[in-house]
Amino acid sequence: MLAISALSVIQKETPSIATALRLYAVQIQKYCVEKHPGLSLFCPSETELTLCGTAFVVDIHLDATKNGSIRKVKLSYVENGDQVNDRDGGVYLKKQLEDSFSLFAASIDTLALCDKHTSPELDAFKLYKLVKGDMEKVHQREVSYASASLAPAAAARDEGVGNESWALSSGMHPMVSVLLDGHGIYRVNPGKLGVGLVYWVGRGDVLGGGVDDGEGWDNVASPDSKLLDSFEEVYSTHISFMEGGGQGLNMLNSTQEYGYFGPPDTNSTEIESTVVSLNGLELKFRKSTTLSSLSLNKTCFMLELNPPVPCSMDCKSKLLSASSSSSVSSKIESSAIIPLLDAIHAIQNKSSALTKVKGGKLHHSPTTYSKVKFAMPNAVASSFMVDKVPFTHPDEIYTILQSLRRQIVFNTLVGSLIPVEVGHVVGKARLVNVIQVVGWNPPDSITVSVLVLERNSVVVVLKVDLDERNTPVVMMQGEGNRERLEKVLQATLDFGVALEFL
Repeated sequence: MLAISALSVIQKETPSIATALRLYAVQIQKYCVEKHPGLSLFCPSETELTLCGTAFVVDIHLDATKNGSIRKVKLSYVENGDQVNDRDGGVYLKKQLEDSFSLFAASIDTLALCDKHTSPELDAFKLYKLVKGDMEKVHQREVSYASASLAPAAAARDEGVGNESWALSSGMHPMVSVLLDGHGIYRVNPGKLGVGLVYWVGRGDVLGGGVDDGEGWDNVASPDSKLLDSFEEVYSTHISFMEGGGQGLNMLNSTQEYGYFGPPDTNSTEIESTVVSLNGLELKFRKSTTLSSLSLNKTCFMLELNPPVPCSMDCKSKLLSASSSSSVSSKIESSAIIPLLDAIHAIQNKSSALTKVKGGKLHHSPTTYSKVKFAMPNAVASSFMVDKVPFTHPDEIYTILQSLRRQIVFNTLVGSLIPVEVGHVVGKARLVNVIQVVGWNPPDSITVSVLVLERNSVVVVLKVDLDERNTPVVMMQGEGNRERLEKVLQATLDFGVALEFL
C-alpha cells in the first residue's frame, strides 16, 4: 500500500511513462496476481504490461508520448482451442483502468474465475458467453410478453376487472414488471466484466423514477442508461463460477454449442425444463437428466449478490433447495449471522427517512406519528447475510430471485415500522397510533396490532401474508378501509403510509 501511495503521488506531480508502468505493475501484482493463484504478470517492453492466466491474456499498452496514459487494452481468451480477441471487453477494461483500479480488479476477478474452471472438458469462457446470450434472450422474451400483457391488464383495471398484483395491474411500464416479477433487467458489464441482473429496486424508486413519461424505462437495459444508477435502493446479481462442492454443472452434449435456452432437439436425449415467470410466460430450457462429471464435479454457476441480503432460515432453506444438487446447495455463502430484526434495523438507518414520490412522500417509518413496539415471541430469530448463491442450471435462477424478492419485501415491510435515527426524523412528532408487532413468520407474514387513538383507542389487528408472487395480502380484524389499505401497502410496502387509512 505504501509503494502504491508513493508512486501515485510521484505520477501526479511529475508524470512519466516509467512511473506509470511501475504503478500499474505494483497494483496488478497486489490486487490481481496475489489474489488469484495461477495468474502471471510480465513486462514485455517499457510501455506494455501483460496479465495472463491459463486461457486469457490482458495486454495493457501505455502511451510514451503522454507520460504513461493508457493507449489501449487488449483482451483475448481461448475458445474452442482458438484465441479470440474480445474488442468490446478490451475497451471496457481500458475505461475501468482509467476510472478506478478497483473496478478493473473486479473484472479480473471474473476472468480469473473463468480461467480457474477452464479444463480440457470445460470451455468456461465459451460457456459463460453462451449463458450470457441465454439471459439476453430470456430478457427479450419477458419484455415482449410484458409489453403485450400490460395493455389488457390496464384496461381491465380501469373497468374494475381482475385481481393482478400491483405491478401488472397498475399500468406501469413493462420493464418494471420484468424487473420485479421476471428475471430482472439484463445488464452487460454491470460494474465489472460479465453479465448481471437487476432484480429489485425500492418502491420509492419505482414510483418516482421515470415512470410518468416512460422514457427512462424504455432504455433502462442500455449500457448508456443512467436510470438505475440514480436509484437509492437497487439489488443486483452478477453471474460467475464457483466451486461446486461435489456436484457441478448440468451439462448437455449440445450445451457448449447452443447454450441452455430453448426446447431440446427432438433427436437428443435431453429433457425440457419449463420456467413460468410474469404470471404466465413459459420459458423452455434444455436440460440433462444427470449432472455432469466434468472436472470431478468441482464447478458450478454462482449468483453474486450486491448488496448481500439478510435472509431468514426459511429463505435460506428455499435458496438451498433451488439447486438440483444438494451438495452444490451446501456451498451457499453467508457473511454473517445476526438477529434478523437487527439486520433490518441496520439497513433502515442507512436509507433516507423520506423519499419524494410524485409530489408526496414515503415515510419509510411511521415514527413521526406513532409509537412502535416489537412484541413477537421470536424477535431474535437469526438471519444470514447471503452474498453468493450457487446453481447448476439457468432454469434455477428464477426460483432463486423470487425467494430473494420475498425476503426483501418482508424486510421492507418490517423496516417501515422500525424507528429511524433521530437525525432522520423530519417535522414534529404527532402521536396517532400505538403499534405492536405481535407475530411474524419470516419471510411470509407479519401481524400488527394498532391502537388507533384518534378513534377512541380502537384496536385493529392486521395480518399481512405474502402470496405466491410476493404481493402483500391484508386480513383485518376491526373497522377500517381494508381494501384501500391493502392496495396502498402493495404499492408502497410502507406501513407508515398504509395505516393512514385506518
